[in-house]
Amino acid sequence: MIKILIIIAVILFSFSDGYAEDLYYSEEGTVGDTGANCANAFDIDAISWGVGAGEIDPGDTIHICGTITGQFTIAESGTSGNVITIKFEDDAKFSAPKWTGGAIIGTTHEFILIDGGTNGKIEATDNGSAAGGYTYQDASAGISFDGPGVNDVEIKNLTIQNMYVRTSTSDWDEQGLESSVGIYIGGGTDNIWIHDNVFTHCSKVTYFYYREGSEDFRFYNNTANYFHTGLVVGQTGAAYSLTGLYIYGNTMNYGTTWNQDNDTDYYHADIVHTWAYGGATIETMRIYNNYFGPDHPERATNSPTSTYVYFQGVHNDVMVYNNVFEITDGLKGPNDGILVFQVYTTNIKIYNNTFDGPDTGYNTAVHTSASPSVEAKNNIIININRGFYLAGDLGDSAHFDYNVYGADVSADRDSGPNSSIGTDPTLDANFVPTVADAVARNQGLNLSAYFTTDKDGNTRVVPWDIGAYEYESAVPANAIQGVTIN
Repeated sequence: MIKILIIIAVILFSFSDGYAEDLYYSEEGTVGDTGANCANAFDIDAISWGVGAGEIDPGDTIHICGTITGQFTIAESGTSGNVITIKFEDDAKFSAPKWTGGAIIGTTHEFILIDGGTNGKIEATDNGSAAGGYTYQDASAGISFDGPGVNDVEIKNLTIQNMYVRTSTSDWDEQGLESSVGIYIGGGTDNIWIHDNVFTHCSKVTYFYYREGSEDFRFYNNTANYFHTGLVVGQTGAAYSLTGLYIYGNTMNYGTTWNQDNDTDYYHADIVHTWAYGGATIETMRIYNNYFGPDHPERATNSPTSTYVYFQGVHNDVMVYNNVFEITDGLKGPNDGILVFQVYTTNIKIYNNTFDGPDTGYNTAVHTSASPSVEAKNNIIININRGFYLAGDLGDSAHFDYNVYGADVSADRDSGPNSSIGTDPTLDANFVPTVADAVARNQGLNLSAYFTTDKDGNTRVVPWDIGAYEYESAVPANAIQGVTIN
């Protein structure tokens, strides 16, 4: 009798949410049509969502095979511990002339993993500047979740390319230029992680609207090139808040395809733009271990951008550390500042960054009117006109000290007793202090209460080096190891 009950329990379990299946899908299916592998894939248009064998339900993996030319709509959510995975097999891709609304579409879904695998790709093939011979100038998106309450979504290992390929400086009014995006999440709540992806030729790389009581948005280890605005995180309204915004390990470069032929169409050409208006708030924000630059779009005169990283509205508890911000020599550079904090941003810490300006024009490393809440230490600022353009007192050595201001920094320098003014540090091509350097190497403040590694994950050794890198260090650690997110 006991054996019979066990057999019945196993059968019931196999048709429950706990039975995880791996089902394979291709554009038109195959002769075998068993869904057991790519050689016997189901037709993706015939995918069935539900409970039981052959149905997509929590815990199942949808394997994408070959080239898919139509939109894929997510119809069900996973559950905690039983996510629904969309996995790209080798050489699998979504490819179409344009992706109006998105190649992969979700609404209010949760516990979804989209994994590009080895070389998964989402691409548009004919959307861009008319002057460049492209047929379409439409809004196009790689992945779109447009609905409130999107939770526990992870997107990784994908290449998302050519949502809008811009070849002309005079096509700003075309719809796709402003609205084409790599990943769009229009109502994210908790635990949205976007990492280890490659983005190229998108108007915006990723756009995230947070919701009521949102927590833990992470954008990390991504590479992005040829975009107008990189990562956008924002919301308006007293009901909305985001606690825990982490941006780290990314390499992001505008490229030069977004130059403007006038002085009007350049608004918010930022690498990162975060905003909280109308009572909304962003709390606990960390930006670290990134490389931003060196190219950026230029307009006809003056500055092309508002900034590299722009904080608008109410932010509290912001730490920016171990980043390299570089601008190619000869470019105009952002007049407002590489980092810009509005007056409503409080409790700002700027540690161990390297700012390398264009060595021309009038530029600022950091611009903020919230100076009583700013602390800046262990930063290198070179080839730039102004250091910290603040409303308050740079003479407060408790908040401003241990910074290196190169020979070109002629204004807005602190007077801390341990800061260096007027001498360029001796750095190698990767901004690492050399053995001969006496300005940044071994001259920094120990900030191990906040973090213990440099930009590349190498352990910082006391006395610390100033800037994003250590000259000598131990074996590289994982990018997150040794970092305390305070």
